[in-house]
Amino acid sequence: MNTTTKVMNPQAITSIYGEFPSLIGAELTEVRVARDEPRISVRCATKRRPIKHPVRWPQNYDEIYIGISFIGVYDFSFFQWGQKNIVEEVDLKDIDDRVSVRFSCKNHVALKFSCDWIRIEGVAWGYVGSH
Repeated sequence: MNTTTKVMNPQAITSIYGEFPSLIGAELTEVRVARDEPRISVRCATKRRPIKHPVRWPQNYDEIYIGISFIGVYDFSFFQWGQKNIVEEVDLKDIDDRVSVRFSCKNHVALKFSCDWIRIEGVAWGYVGSH
């Protein structure tokens, strides 16, 4: 996955992963559209463990949830939705003063838009019992 300079708070994720982690193979579990700003918020679940998890996290988690908001959205298109939305490609490109964003999933889910800013809303541990 390529990155962008338009992330408002990159330290929210780079402090535990060392860099912005690839979302390839993660599951896109939630997409929310809000009229204010306008904003699109996504939530991904990944098995990719951070290199330095927060001290308050337990040792036995097996999933990480990453929440990301895209602010000042326009040219929004969304195609299909399913039970297993496994990310196959994420494309972020700085174009002038905006960011072009595209998520593509293995089950043909496609989310495409451009935005002014990207904000990491949260990184949380989870345990689904897969280990």
